[in-house]
Amino acid sequence: MKNYKQEVERFRKAQEKDWETVREELVDGHKYGHWIWYIFPQLKGFGYSYMSEYYGIDGREEALAYYADDYLRDHLIEATSLVLNHKDKDIREIMGSDIDALKLKSSMTLFWEVTRNPLFKEVLDSFYGGVMDMKTKGYL
Repeated sequence: MKNYKQEVERFRKAQEKDWETVREELVDGHKYGHWIWYIFPQLKGFGYSYMSEYYGIDGREEALAYYADDYLRDHLIEATSLVLNHKDKDIREIMGSDIDALKLKSSMTLFWEVTRNPLFKEVLDSFYGGVMDMKTKGYL
């Protein structure tokens, strides 16, 4: 059995070096950098790149371990709140591409399903018409 508390350390290490850049980009309302995998993670197997596999969440248990980590949870909530500050924009503009907008939808579905934090549902409602990522929902 995996120790998910240890497994989520990979996210912390990545965030420690990029967090200020992430904040600046989200405050500005436009993502330019390459950090989505460890700020808004989605389930493993949803992408084909090394980064999507390395930072892919293994399932419900690892998502809960990610959310239980104060550092990671606080960053996820702050980053999500910063996205919500730009409800006047199209989500593809905020996230910088169609694919990253889909990754965000997947991540918000994942964390809404496992935590029921209404902040994640608000992103789905505000930018995706309340429609969740059905692949994520089906996997859980």
